[in-house]
Amino acid sequence: LEELGIGRPSTYAPTIATLTTGRGYIVKGDKEGKKITVNDLELKNGNISEITKTETVGAERGRLLPQEIGMIVTDYLEKNFTDIMGYDFTANVEKEFDQIADGNLVWNDVIGAFYTPFHKKVEEVLHDGNYSHVSKDLGTDGEGNKITAKFGKFGPYIQKGEGENVQYASLGKDQLIENLTLEEALKMFQLPRHVGEYNGVEVIAMKGRFGPYLKYGDKNFSIPRGKDPIKITLDECAAVIEDGLNKTSANSVMAEYKDNDIQVINGRYGPYIKHAGSNYKIPKGTDASTLTESACMEIINNSKPTEKGRRRFRKS
Repeated sequence: LEELGIGRPSTYAPTIATLTTGRGYIVKGDKEGKKITVNDLELKNGNISEITKTETVGAERGRLLPQEIGMIVTDYLEKNFTDIMGYDFTANVEKEFDQIADGNLVWNDVIGAFYTPFHKKVEEVLHDGNYSHVSKDLGTDGEGNKITAKFGKFGPYIQKGEGENVQYASLGKDQLIENLTLEEALKMFQLPRHVGEYNGVEVIAMKGRFGPYLKYGDKNFSIPRGKDPIKITLDECAAVIEDGLNKTSANSVMAEYKDNDIQVINGRYGPYIKHAGSNYKIPKGTDASTLTESACMEIINNSKPTEKGRRRFRKS
């Protein structure tokens, strides 16, 4: 940016932030390389020897990678706003700003010369929402169905087949069309997958926009990183479900005394008493499961709340 005369030092960081976290046009991440077979020929003492080895090419780590939406926006702008997409456009504007600051140009003349034709062009192309040019043919499945990666109104997706038997699957948050392989695409059509039953409830491995998860009755549990939803076993699912249920029950109500607005809650870091919007620690050595209403009242009256809103009871 600095070499091309685009922007000022104070604008570099906000520009990158807008493109990444602000708009999602690019993401910082890794790009998997492709393994290739290489034949090395070595001449030594008049003899030629050949060594076959495998190398990975095209791998990148910690790079800024374009997202499909970023490529669509770039294509759209280059097609319709060629003049402002040139590197020299911003550099020239910066020079004009300097001339305005020096009193050599009038600011509203500069803005008017740009904005009038620009706004007219915006009105002309405003409703062009065609994404059909963003697609990638991945191959065919075992039945000859064409597998294509595309970008639609709601983001990137995979299309399998055509006509009445067409099927669709959404890409995950960390998947890019440019890196997607046929094998990865075919796996997406193996979900949802019925893994089995656990405690009489069906367990289904699903694929969502933010990654794979398990559907267990009316509850959903994220599948841990490294676990393949296509290969995850029922025993592994049971472990994920139990862990999720334990976390859910970590804030369960152990006892409730509504007359005095008291709850004994099993929290993430252990049991505590909740009263009138404040939390009270339960003394060490006290079994929370045995706390009666009067015992809770005594703790509240003789201890300080961990939050605002302390309230004492009137002794009768």
